[in-house]
Amino acid sequence: ATVSSGAELPLGISATISYSLTRTDRFQLLGGALTETVTRQREWPVGNLRWTRTFGGGPLTLVAAGAGIRHRRGTSSQPSGGGTVATSAISSYSLTPDVQLSFRNGLALTFGMATRSQRTENNGNATELDQDDLTGSLNYSFALPAALSRVRKRVRTNLTALSSKTLTCLEQGGDPTCIVVSDLRRQEIRGGLDTDLLKTVSGGLQFGYSISDARHVSRRTSQIFLLMTFQLSLY
Repeated sequence: ATVSSGAELPLGISATISYSLTRTDRFQLLGGALTETVTRQREWPVGNLRWTRTFGGGPLTLVAAGAGIRHRRGTSSQPSGGGTVATSAISSYSLTPDVQLSFRNGLALTFGMATRSQRTENNGNATELDQDDLTGSLNYSFALPAALSRVRKRVRTNLTALSSKTLTCLEQGGDPTCIVVSDLRRQEIRGGLDTDLLKTVSGGLQFGYSISDARHVSRRTSQIFLLMTFQLSLY
């Protein structure tokens, strides 16, 4: 069962919201008797809110900001030996805000964040996951100087930065202490540019640098790459 709604509001504001409930009954024949496994999942609230504004003058042409939210909770129960019932549960929450800026000279900036929290319970143990991602990107297109290109060919450039953190811990039995089992950090920056070299040939250059840090095992690695590409169009 799903109920959803949305609205286009004044001042460039739009919103959507939904509620969802799913129940699954699974019957399995074991030893001449039917056993039933019941799974129930609810997603609420789930929604998006966005604001967009365009400009007819000035350096900016577009400003947009938005955020999405999702909360999900599910349980599963299954009969086990001795007349007991094994129960597991999962609960997750995510939030994804972002901002976009577009300038009249062709420059575009985007910033985004994604945060996620999840808890999984099974057989008296619980696993908690916390993940945070920050991203930023820049896109710009400009014409080559006349000294390099008589027809002033366009060069398309992009630059992206990422910072990520993922932490996983484990709660055993009735002990409320959460023991860290995984702690991963990652930073990355990459960029590139491409242009039309000839009527049927385009070329590009891409580069990047990343650092991966697995703190739970004290291991840190870095990587640098440089990639040059050419593309030939036969039509």
